[in-house]
Amino acid sequence: MVWTPQQSGVFLDAAQDDRLYALFHLVAFRGLRRGEAVGQDWSNVDLKAGLITPAKEIVVDGWDPYEADPKTDGSASTIA
Repeated sequence: MVWTPQQSGVFLDAAQDDRLYALFHLVAFRGLRRGEAVGQDWSNVDLKAGLITPAKEIVVDGWDPYEADPKTDGSASTIA
C-alpha cells in the first residue's frame, strides 16, 4: 500500500517531535526503501552537503537481519 501525499503529510505532522522524524522525512520525500534508510553508515552521509549515497541495505530473512547491496543500481546513486 502506498500512502497518498495527504496521508504522508498527516503522518509527518504527527511524527514531528519523534527522534526519527528526519528518517521518516527522508523516506517520504526521497523514496528510500526502509532497508536502505536504516542500513546506512555515516560514511555515506554528508550532512554539510545534504547528500546520502545508499551503499547497502538491511534485509530480514525470517528473523535474521543481514546487510546486502541496494536492490537496484538506481538505489546506489547519490541523492540530495
